[in-house]
Amino acid sequence: PGAEVWLPPVGWWQVVAAYALLGTLPRLRRAAIRGAVRWGGLAVWGLLVAALLSAGSALPGSLGPRLLVVTVLDVGQGDAILVQSPAGRALLVDGGGEVELPGRSDGSERADGRRTVATRSDVGARRVVPALRRLGVRRLDVIVLSHAHEDHVGGLPAVLQNFSVDLVLEPGVPHLSPSYTWFLELVRRRRIAYALARQGQRIDLGGGAAAHVLWPPQEGERQEAAGQVNARSVVARVVFNRFSVLLTGDIEAETEAQLARGEGLQSTVLKVAHHGSRTSTTPLFVDAVRPLYAVISVGRGNFFGHPHVQTLRTLEQRGIRVYRTDRDGAVILRSDGRWLAVETVRHARPR
Repeated sequence: PGAEVWLPPVGWWQVVAAYALLGTLPRLRRAAIRGAVRWGGLAVWGLLVAALLSAGSALPGSLGPRLLVVTVLDVGQGDAILVQSPAGRALLVDGGGEVELPGRSDGSERADGRRTVATRSDVGARRVVPALRRLGVRRLDVIVLSHAHEDHVGGLPAVLQNFSVDLVLEPGVPHLSPSYTWFLELVRRRRIAYALARQGQRIDLGGGAAAHVLWPPQEGERQEAAGQVNARSVVARVVFNRFSVLLTGDIEAETEAQLARGEGLQSTVLKVAHHGSRTSTTPLFVDAVRPLYAVISVGRGNFFGHPHVQTLRTLEQRGIRVYRTDRDGAVILRSDGRWLAVETVRHARPR
């Protein structure tokens, strides 16, 4: 404790202003020696520089274009997606979690029936919290947990312990996960507003941006996939003018088929469901979304062989540009509501 001090990121405007102030220091010092300026003036000058550099990125929004920024963090075999609105509001969807390896005894298994085991690693403290701070996040308006599996919820307790959060949304499907239990306990202890995510909800992100919850359906509706954690993942469509990104959690083919029967799926960017598993990203669903770009959050050399070649083929046959966190690192989407710029961190760390 106390061995690490976090300072907010410094913007270009702060660097320019700080150098301008530093340029006045010799003249101010000579004036102080002559008595023209009291030495107390130098102290005020120093405080001004310190305040300028500690201001973080509080002002840049008014100095540049109003952008929606969606960052798919590189958390290995898991999901963590940050949405920053033109109004400065922040929405975090999932928080990454543990990596799964052969030998697990909790009932989780691969498609071929082989068991898996989890090796716990606090991705939240090690990766997610530092990344949020580097991106200028000071507080989170909303956290959406897509579902309670460890690779999505595991990093969220650390996030709750490091940031003020206004609202938590999650599907409410019970799952035996220590991280999920601790996450809910922290929400209760910190008296964070909590609600079940349901179809039809709208999250106002300010500046003309919003997130629309498309899944799971309202209680009482017919649910063929009821009781399945992946199938009840929260699906949300983030919209800013003409730009949109569809966040799909770990939904699989059955849920995709139900969503494809409705309207309002078409999106500029698709966050590919379930890390590119062959159980998701069906041609029917992709044709309903009609994305120009797809992002797959996946761990390098993962045990499951994600993304599956069939998933990649489905996307490539439709001319969709694919980004992958295992190859590209974090993927950053910036849009002014009409145009989209995609940036990647090329040198992803092996995981």
